[in-house]
Amino acid sequence: AANHGWPDNDYFGRVRNELASKGVFDLATEKQQRDDFAKRKQVMASTSASVSAAASSSSSSSTDAPAGSGGAAAAGGADNDDAERARIQAELADVSSGLTAAMQAGDRDKIKELMAARSRLQAELRALDI
Repeated sequence: AANHGWPDNDYFGRVRNELASKGVFDLATEKQQRDDFAKRKQVMASTSASVSAAASSSSSSSTDAPAGSGGAAAAGGADNDDAERARIQAELADVSSGLTAAMQAGDRDKIKELMAARSRLQAELRALDI
């Protein structure tokens, strides 16, 4: 009879786990996720700017390139996006299975870690769609 009834000492722990599984965190965790997303967005923007600058300088410096070669380079970029998208989706699948295991074990720290990883990967997918 000691493990049943009121007060239920594990109630709030179960509520936190359920909320974390739905993507609801405390304010500090949400702020950290927003900050991480903003940093990744800046890094991706600066990386794409440097890549496009390098591409424009290489295309202007090589005037011997055939006129149709730009389309092939653009298709290669699409292939890179597809490969990156596939990599991210595979990682998301791994994170999802890890989340299931962590939730079954009640490991809140692991759940938070995996939820942050899932948010990061989803942000990367959204950035590829932009």
